[in-house]
Amino acid sequence: MSAETHLQPADLRDAWRLLDARERAEGFALLDPAGAEEFFLGLTTADQLALLLDLAPGARRLWPRALGPDDRADPLQSAS
Repeated sequence: MSAETHLQPADLRDAWRLLDARERAEGFALLDPAGAEEFFLGLTTADQLALLLDLAPGARRLWPRALGPDDRADPLQSAS
């Protein structure tokens, strides 16, 4: 796929449970920014944490900022 190729959030959501962690991160990277935000916010806290752990460090710092202030600690709390 070229850098211009974007995956639709609904397509990734449909395949999510069938993908391993690496494939999930790769699929997430193919979402356009608005679709990625919608998708990330729709994940469970456990799935948000798992995805964050598989993202590159820069993205790992970026995506928690998309969460509301009250929700930012949830992925970290679920890790303990």
